[in-house]
Amino acid sequence: MALEEAVTDTVIYFLTESYSLGSKDKAKLDKLAELFLKVPGSSLALLGHTDPYGNADYNRKLSKKRCDSVKSYLVESGINSLLLEVVEKGETEKVVEGRTYESGRRVEFELR
Repeated sequence: MALEEAVTDTVIYFLTESYSLGSKDKAKLDKLAELFLKVPGSSLALLGHTDPYGNADYNRKLSKKRCDSVKSYLVESGINSLLLEVVEKGETEKVVEGRTYESGRRVEFELR
């Protein structure tokens, strides 16, 4: 699997008000980190999202905590923290039509 495809396909979902990673999330991140480390000169943006519940300030802070949780795990996996950019989206990008609220509680990635 190419890095670009892995970046696009990897999405980490969270429970309501949570920023904890489960074992399935860690397995996804392990695969992403393995591919990322094989491509020098790349960097990743971690895009943190929340569902629309709660106020905007709380959701922005929660999205940062979600990104920080993912970032910490990727750094433990060997990725230099300088190659990981945290982007707090909060609730600004709403749930995609037809999806559950879980789709709002996510961290996704963008190759830079």
